[in-house]
Amino acid sequence: MIKQLLLTAAFIVLTVSVLSGCSNSTGTVPSQDSTSGIKPGEATNEHNKQGVELLNQGKYKEAIAEFTQAIALQPEISDLYFNRGLANDRYGDIDAAIRDYTSAIQKAAGSNRQPDYKLYYVRGYDYVAKKEYGPAQADLLKAIELNPQYASSYEQLGIVFSSSEQYDKAIENYSRAIELQPKATTYFSRGVTYYFNKQDDEAVKDFTTCIEMDPKFAAPYYSRGAIYSIKGENTKALADLNKALELDPNYSWAYLTRGQVNAALGNKTEAVADFNSAIAGTKNQIIIDAANQELEKLKD
Repeated sequence: MIKQLLLTAAFIVLTVSVLSGCSNSTGTVPSQDSTSGIKPGEATNEHNKQGVELLNQGKYKEAIAEFTQAIALQPEISDLYFNRGLANDRYGDIDAAIRDYTSAIQKAAGSNRQPDYKLYYVRGYDYVAKKEYGPAQADLLKAIELNPQYASSYEQLGIVFSSSEQYDKAIENYSRAIELQPKATTYFSRGVTYYFNKQDDEAVKDFTTCIEMDPKFAAPYYSRGAIYSIKGENTKALADLNKALELDPNYSWAYLTRGQVNAALGNKTEAVADFNSAIAGTKNQIIIDAANQELEKLKD
């Protein structure tokens, strides 16, 4: 039971870190000619073009300034707010980005133009990042209504449903995302959800597929190994956990779980070393307390 609780805690941490890491961009950087409603040669166009160039260069603060000048000249142009929203997102100001996406939607609607699905997607994405799952769900469903072929909308909706423990709906949306665009991280997220839904065999299959697609991704090795350890398949578990730590030597959850596996296999010296490594490499009190408890058991 303790091992299962620890695995659940680890999967929660993993899901958050993987999703933030694999999706650190909310959308494609616009091209210099993608903004509608601006006549070439106008000052607005020049500020927008400069903003896009700066955005591509990673100079987000400067890009925001250029888009702001463009908006001051032509505040009715929806796409300018979208562009500035992307820059705000990458600058790390999610609240400002949401305000810009909202303005973009309102400006498009005010000009009798259907807002692009990407506007709802990027705002929904940011609401997911803020864990505001109600408005996130509404935006993502609207994005899907406008473009049912965009895989990322289903992936983000999977996060929304998983967060409220609606695991069947989450799996359904991850599966649709995989149909449209198979990605290692989506298989990983569905695997985690299968685990939460008490479908361990399906989880293992997804982690295996994830590994096949991205063999340098440490998280699925840890996750599959942790499930093997619960099932008592310690030899398989040890191989996966060794690989996870080879790929990420700072993986404290993997040290903790490998310590448990080594203890179960009678490898006391290796288990003690793993538990000490788990403690030394983290400030996570769950890991520290669990490792200390395991060390106490080994003293008996």
